[in-house]
Formats: sequence, structure tokens, C-alpha cells
Amino acid sequence: MRILKYLTLVAGITLLGFAAPAVAQTVPAKSDEQISQEKSTRIFLDSRVSTILFSQTDRLSRPLGPLDDIETTQGTGVAELEGYNGPAWFSLSGRRSSLGGDDLDLGIVTIGGDIVSGPNGIFGIMLQNDFAFQDGSDGGTFDATGYMAGLYGIQQWAGLTVDARLLAGETSNDIANFGARADNVKSQRWLAAIQLLTTQELSDGLLLVPNGGVSWFEDRMDAYTLGITPVEAETIQYGQANLGAKAYVPITFGGAQGDIVIGGAGILGFGASAGEQVPDDLRGRVDLGIEFYNADVWQVSAGLFVDGLGQDEYEATGLDLGVTLWF
Repeated sequence: MRILKYLTLVAGITLLGFAAPAVAQTVPAKSDEQISQEKSTRIFLDSRVSTILFSQTDRLSRPLGPLDDIETTQGTGVAELEGYNGPAWFSLSGRRSSLGGDDLDLGIVTIGGDIVSGPNGIFGIMLQNDFAFQDGSDGGTFDATGYMAGLYGIQQWAGLTVDARLLAGETSNDIANFGARADNVKSQRWLAAIQLLTTQELSDGLLLVPNGGVSWFEDRMDAYTLGITPVEAETIQYGQANLGAKAYVPITFGGAQGDIVIGGAGILGFGASAGEQVPDDLRGRVDLGIEFYNADVWQVSAGLFVDGLGQDEYEATGLDLGVTLWF
């Protein structure tokens, strides 16, 4: 009898539980400050990702011959492939761009060295440090310092040069807005890029360099609190495919050798973040610059770029400055 009463009681409680109305859990609405800051964070991350990607995919510059020398900026220096002793190298570049009313200044310092070489290729390690500052249209600022380290390689086959790299690292971000600050907000990131080019030598030293490639960048920023405003974690996943060409018109100035560089490319963005602040449709980019060099020692360059041609919602313009040393 006691067992029967116990079972009856359990059954009653169970039925009562099923009959009880479910209590709806409401999610607090986001404040205007939270919505604004999350948007500013995405703009900053998107701008930084796209700018660093452009710095990577634009690294192949002025090949001096089909299989003799490879000269690149932003990563590999000069490779004398026959009887080659791999050099160490140092590269410094700066870029200023504007996107949607938000100005981004980005500097990149890269050091590395070639550790393995063959008759038509090299393989090395590199460390890339970047410094970014964005002055947002809403009055907020982002001040970030980051690094990525990894591997790169160059290989040539019958006049075709392939340049690839894989890097990973993290960033420390100092953020200010609404009279509050959040310091040392971490983000983890990685990058993969591959670029192909071939060189066609035309009359009077004029070089035409068709090129194409694919690159991918993923950046994950931790959640943070700005004053009393919580900001959710953000993940940017963005890649782009580019196809274009550059022309190098030789010049001399004060005894120094140089080139006027004219370039154009079509770029297609893809990935989960495409279509937010960085576009997912086909767009155009043009470059105009000048460079001077001593092919065994140094190279300096300056140029202007316009990106987002053919896009209504995306446009980035800026200035590129670069110095590369080999030793």
C-alpha cells in the first residue's frame, strides 16, 4: 500500500510538471552604446584584416629575370638561386586608408631569413609585427599591436613563380569610447596566402607582371567591457582572390635605378565576414607608385591606391610607404 501511494504521488508531481506553463526567458535588449561599440569593433577588425591581406598579396615586386633572381617586398628579399646563400632581411611599410569615415593607420615591420634553398626555390621563417590605430567616426579609438610568425616559401617552374606563406599570432588591443577604456583585449589570428606570377619583358626594359592569388585571414577578438558596456566577442573570417597585372617602367634619378609602377586588379571577397564592412562582390583596385633600389642592398617605395572600384558601399584609399633591406 505504501508503495502504491508513493507511485501515485510521483505520478501526480510529474503530471503537474508537464502541465505547468513554461517560463519564457527574456534576453535583455542591447543598449545603443553596446550596439554602436560592437559595430565599431567589427569595422576596426574588418579594416585591419583587409589591410594586412593587401600587404601580403602585394608583396611580389619586380622580378629581375625568369629564373635568375627573385625580388619581393613584405617578406623574402632577394634570392640568388644559383650558388645561393640565404640572406636575412628586414622590411618596413606603412599604410593609411579610410573606410566609411573611419581612418586606419597601419605599420608593418617584418624580419626573417631563408633557411633552405635549392636551384629554383627557397624556404624560410619570418616574424611580422603590425601596429594599427583607428580613429572612428563615433569618437572611439582602437590602438593595437600584434604579431604573426610562420613559414614562407618560393618556387619557380619554367618561368612561373609561386610564393606562399602561413602565419599565426595574436594582438593586444586598447579600446576607448564613451569616456571609458578597455586595455589589453586579446585577439588570436592566422593567415594563409599563395601568389603566382610570371614576368614578360617588353621593349626598353619595360616589365609586365601578370599575377593572381588567394589569401585568407581569421581574427578572433575576446569579449570585453567598456565602462559598464559589455561587448561580445567578434570573429572575422575573410578571404579574397585577386587577378591582375603590374607594369614596371624603368627610370633613373641621380644615378639611382628605379621604376614607375602601374597596377590593376580584380578582387573577389569571400568568407563568413564578406558583405559586412568588406565586400563580397567583385571589385577593382588600381595602384600608382614609384620605387628605387639597389637589388642587393635596399629598396624604397611610395605609392597611392584606390580600392573598391565598382562598389557602392565599399571604398578604401590610401598611401603606401615601404623600405626593405637585405643583409
